[in-house]
Amino acid sequence: MEDDAAERSSFVIGLIENRAKEVGVAAFDLRSASLHLSQYIETSSSYQNTKTLLQFYDPMVIVVPPNKFAPDGMVGVSILVDRFYSSIKKVVMARGCFDDTKGAVLVKNIAAKEPSALGLDTYYKQYYLCLAAASATIKWTEAEKGVIITNHSLLVTFNGSFDHMNIDATRTRLLRTNLLQPLKDIETINARLDCLDELMSNEQLFFGLSQVLRKFPKETDRVLCHFCFKPKKVTNEVLGIDNARKSQILISSVILLKTALDALPLLSKVLKDANSFLLGNVYISVCKNDKYASIRKRIGEVIDEDVLHARVPFVAQTQQCFAVKAGIDGLLDIARRSFCDTSEAIHNLANKYREDFKLPNLKIPFNKRQGFYFSIPHKDIKGKLPSKFIQVMKHGNNVHCSTLELASLNVRNKSAAAECYIRTELCLEALVDAIREDVSMLTLLAEVLCLLDMIVNSFAHTISTKAVDQYIRPQFTDNGPLAIDAGRHPILESIHNDFIIGCYIPARYGTIRVVDRIFTRMGAVDNLESNSSTFMTEMKETAFIMQNVSERSLIVMDELGRATSSSDGFAIAWSC
Repeated sequence: MEDDAAERSSFVIGLIENRAKEVGVAAFDLRSASLHLSQYIETSSSYQNTKTLLQFYDPMVIVVPPNKFAPDGMVGVSILVDRFYSSIKKVVMARGCFDDTKGAVLVKNIAAKEPSALGLDTYYKQYYLCLAAASATIKWTEAEKGVIITNHSLLVTFNGSFDHMNIDATRTRLLRTNLLQPLKDIETINARLDCLDELMSNEQLFFGLSQVLRKFPKETDRVLCHFCFKPKKVTNEVLGIDNARKSQILISSVILLKTALDALPLLSKVLKDANSFLLGNVYISVCKNDKYASIRKRIGEVIDEDVLHARVPFVAQTQQCFAVKAGIDGLLDIARRSFCDTSEAIHNLANKYREDFKLPNLKIPFNKRQGFYFSIPHKDIKGKLPSKFIQVMKHGNNVHCSTLELASLNVRNKSAAAECYIRTELCLEALVDAIREDVSMLTLLAEVLCLLDMIVNSFAHTISTKAVDQYIRPQFTDNGPLAIDAGRHPILESIHNDFIIGCYIPARYGTIRVVDRIFTRMGAVDNLESNSSTFMTEMKETAFIMQNVSERSLIVMDELGRATSSSDGFAIAWSC
């Protein structure tokens, strides 16, 4: 896949509804190669649950059917997108593309897990809408991106309100997910807290994990998607310079994977004596798994052992050109020779200009867009630059420019690098196919690294930087009270208040009952759109809360009935 770093989001979402007010959602993350399916009953004519999901995923594309099947009293998801998400690209596909039968077959084929593990065999008829949305989403992605999603390559999850509670959405990734969809399963929460207990009592384990996690590439989860997609056709037109960027990304992904697998023995050494269930399970399922050693051995047969992941553009380009061992492909060796010759010629040209034009501080930087260019400090320029220098631009205290000779060498250098990328990809074809067979193991590795990073570098680090008595382990109960003694704001901690995501809380004591929903209302203003006074707006919002509340819900309100008389407000508060 192409690099999506420049995109605001990497999600493509399919939406469909039926006349019974059920909504099916398929959220396809192109960056991490994961598919999240949800189906729920929309309890509000304002599509509040759907808005929450769209806020959470922040998609770049929304795929919807024609707006002919909206339930009575509902505007329909297509009009909803037009009205509230006009800045997001909307794609309308024929109703026939939303085929739940084809969707079930597709999900079974592309899921890294077995269908029985997903519960697909059991819940197929129940979740037919989200499978229909998945069918359209996958069809659009393959057609738009010109790829085929390989079998057993995607992480597929069925999301609902079973294990998480929904609150308002804001930003990204695992920490964001846990903040926006806090866990409801007490056993899982306690497993995380047990892990935190061990990290806080074992400094060697805590600092060891912190250091080891730094050795893993930050893009581990994004590497996976490059093994889940492959071009539909390999033709002479595809093997051109325009395709070099895709080849470069694939080569970079293999190098990143090699770097991650090289760090696994260090992680195994740190977790060997861990006692908590969570860390012990990571050690058994990842560190002791022979599959990773097998993948690393296969990579070592093709990739040079000295190749490392680099962030400096030209160093990264050189590493990618020389990723494959010498002697495997004669044409690749010739392209490398040409790449080295042109790179050397460019640096020789810079040395020549330093001497000819008396510019001792002339530098030759490199960036991906324009290749090599000259950078000359203002203080070294006496009068005007020689006419040989073109494309002159001021940049801070330097002048950036080029010459016709440099431009010619740049073209040859880029062409040689592109040839290296394409030949390297052909050499990696068998290796990448072998990696695709074990992509479920790579998904597990990425999930484990994300979880460890969150627990160690977010939760444990926050606790370790505070005084011993400022953070305590809360108690979670099914039906107990919600009680917090001397609680503090996690950022503005100076004021104690008596008034969660598997982490210590900033309080003296806390016992917390797991809730499925949090309801609140804020503000005291008129609503001109609905011709409602402040009191009427307050009562409408309160009525909505009372209609949707359950025994496990938490309602937070302040001064209910403030817009009416004291006696009426007192009576309303007691009646609720």
